Amino acid sequence: MFQKFGEIALPIPVAETFTYELKGPGFEPGMLLDLRFRKKQMQGILLRIHGEVPAFATESIESPGPIVVTADQMVLANWMADYYLAGPGEALSKMFPAPARRNAKAKKVEKKVTRPANFAPRHVLNAEQARAFSDILSMSREGKRKHLLQGITGSGKTEVYVHLLAHILKSGGSAILIVPEISLTLQMVERLRAVFGDEIALLHSGLKPKERWETYASVLKKERRIAVGTRSAIFAPMRPNLIIIDEEHDGSYKEHSTPRYDARFIAAHLADLYGATLVQGSATPRLESKVTAQIHLLNARATGASLSGVEIVSAQESHLSVQLFDALKGALSRKEKSILLLNRRGYYPFLYCKQCKESIQCPRCSVTLPLHKNGYLICHYCGFSRPDDGKCDRCSSPVKRLGLGTQRMEEILLQLFPEARIERLDTDSARNAAVTECIGRFLGGEIDILLGTQMIAKGLDSPDLTVVGVLKADQGLLMPDFRAAERTFALLTQVAGRAGRSKAGRVIFEAMDTDHPILKLAANQDYEAFYKNEIEDRRSAFYPPFSRIARLLIRSEDETESENDAKELAKMLTSTGIFSGGDPDLLGPAPAPIYRVNEQYRNHMIIKATDFDAVHSVLKSVLPVFRKTQKKSYLEIDLDPVDLL
Repeated sequence: MFQKFGEIALPIPVAETFTYELKGPGFEPGMLLDLRFRKKQMQGILLRIHGEVPAFATESIESPGPIVVTADQMVLANWMADYYLAGPGEALSKMFPAPARRNAKAKKVEKKVTRPANFAPRHVLNAEQARAFSDILSMSREGKRKHLLQGITGSGKTEVYVHLLAHILKSGGSAILIVPEISLTLQMVERLRAVFGDEIALLHSGLKPKERWETYASVLKKERRIAVGTRSAIFAPMRPNLIIIDEEHDGSYKEHSTPRYDARFIAAHLADLYGATLVQGSATPRLESKVTAQIHLLNARATGASLSGVEIVSAQESHLSVQLFDALKGALSRKEKSILLLNRRGYYPFLYCKQCKESIQCPRCSVTLPLHKNGYLICHYCGFSRPDDGKCDRCSSPVKRLGLGTQRMEEILLQLFPEARIERLDTDSARNAAVTECIGRFLGGEIDILLGTQMIAKGLDSPDLTVVGVLKADQGLLMPDFRAAERTFALLTQVAGRAGRSKAGRVIFEAMDTDHPILKLAANQDYEAFYKNEIEDRRSAFYPPFSRIARLLIRSEDETESENDAKELAKMLTSTGIFSGGDPDLLGPAPAPIYRVNEQYRNHMIIKATDFDAVHSVLKSVLPVFRKTQKKSYLEIDLDPVDLL
């Protein structure tokens, strides 16, 4: 009897596949199979079927499973595994949701499909938008397929996306549109559905498991041609003709578990692979995007409104500035809406012991332990919590409560404006559907003042939103990261752009350092001046876009093990001789800025290089050898990291 064997990719950090005997008919590549691996039940992807009898005993698989990935996705996973120095099974595991379990008793319900015949956008493009649209299409036909749509806040980038999508669908093609967060792009999704109906497939983790799988499966079956979602939607099972990345500056496009891919980098690879057009949009693009794409500018707001004026005022410790109070009061009297950004969760961010002259720290992490409204100290990194007893955990002296978090600010606002409808939106107050519901009520006029963390800086487009306040506007500049200025400028520019899209708006930044140049540039929403200054700083420090970066981090519960293994890895890398000339450059090892997270001590090293292929080749040869020496530590590999904390 002819024996069949399958090569299976498992979600573990190994480059090899595993051979299993396939019993019975019905097996196909791309299936998710239940199997035993080292006496444990696991699932793996069937990559290849063959009749080559191995020279060793094999486990068998009795039943086929659902097809979850295409041949194209398997090719992409192999490329990702090679590039990100991970296992192919780890890469494949990022690409699909868990299949819905079959229920024999469940009745199949036919869903009514709405698919417009002509995909006609609801709005006519203005002159700037029309020029960008036609230039993107004409340049793409000439082979220049990577584009940056750089438009000020409110300039109508979404409308250009809609026209591009309509053009692709009318031509018989398909497209992927990725956004930072689905729950905060409610208006965009509604606009897309109004034009494209059920051609839109929403792919994101906020869906219920069954709905998520069914939506993914509809793309797999070619029933829907536009995949819209967060970063993992870049793996939609299609060959896209168009890829759009909205708010391309946003750090959420970077994955933080192995393989640590960047959806923007994957998108560029897919564009090269399939000859697709790639459009990245932002009012505050990353410096890397600015220098690598064809640029199309939108310099005016689509409504004709002017950008709102911005005031920079001194921050107050426990109350609003006079200017911000007056602005909020005025908006309420005119029945207009306001948002307040405070990028700090909790009630009191710091508890300080005068005796020890230190703040209360998480016992598992090298971070402060903020007090929350429920009376608990809760770590935002590992989740550790304990009741607050008002005493120092080192010397038992009374502690002083300092700072201002969103929970405390909410109480202050309720006291100042008792008649106002005020809500707080942060990860402590709302998740997934609750976020969408809150945004919907704000846009619908049911909330007067929306207070929140940086999530409220994205996607809000309301004609009655006239006041924006930012508390502690300069706190992000204190982060020990070379992107701190870029992130702060983008956040402030983006949130300021929420105000005054139809009516005259007012924006107020409260800051400790009111003269900081980044705040002034953000107040003027002057991206070009920011870019001119920041690009020179990056050049002098040999940071992207003048180099590419790899970060290698060793973590262990044993502090000595983490330190010694980091030194050993640095020694092995240095011995290759590639770092002797300064380019590539190896920095470290050194303790990571946040040295301890969840009881893991963290030491890291940074590689900067212009010839990244040479660095990659060295890492491919050195890291497998190094891993064999590890006993109690774990290696994190991050290529093109978005932060170095």
